[in-house]
Amino acid sequence: MYINRDKFNCFSLAEISETDWNSIISLGTVKTVKASAMLYEQGMEISELACITEGTVKIVHLFDNGNEKLYEHLHAPSFIGAEALWNNGGKSFYPTVIALTDVTVSEVPIETAESFISNKPDIIISMFQCIRNVMCANRIRSVCAIPMSMLQKAAFAITFMRAPDKDDEGYVTVTHEELANLIGISRANLTTALAELTERGIICKKRGRLKIVDNDALTELLNIPF
Repeated sequence: MYINRDKFNCFSLAEISETDWNSIISLGTVKTVKASAMLYEQGMEISELACITEGTVKIVHLFDNGNEKLYEHLHAPSFIGAEALWNNGGKSFYPTVIALTDVTVSEVPIETAESFISNKPDIIISMFQCIRNVMCANRIRSVCAIPMSMLQKAAFAITFMRAPDKDDEGYVTVTHEELANLIGISRANLTTALAELTERGIICKKRGRLKIVDNDALTELLNIPF
């Protein structure tokens, strides 16, 4: 099975067997959270590997004014907190994690998870894929801090759409809100930018779906330091 499935390729798929997954979650304490409740508050030190066994959560940054920036959606089965593994006494901290549906999570103490995973090379690879996801998310945040036009920001968001989620016509199911949240612009500005990209023949869009038709033009439009 796959963990951390998402439509944006900055969050790469990590594969783990059903047997290993069941072994890991059996080491933890089960917790259930209702939809809209907060699982973890940003700034909390990571002390458990949180294994989401049911439901969907969103990872966000909350600003002092109450606004939030969406980083990703995670659907069961998924891990949260892999970056705290093998940290040699260092500290890692949770982002804000909010339940979008009713969620069940198995919280495995970091030391227990390390002990079990250290003897499982396949799981170690999956853990490092999860850590890579965190690094890629940070890359998005840093690149989006570079001065870019709204058109470039929209193009940048589109480059992260995951190929495996394409339908038979080559479209990815994605909402304007999801793309706007990924790069931190308003939905209205994102919609305007997508209309121009469509007019230029760079993308083609239908209701709730989008596909890239000119990768070269998209790359040329970006032309920003990565």
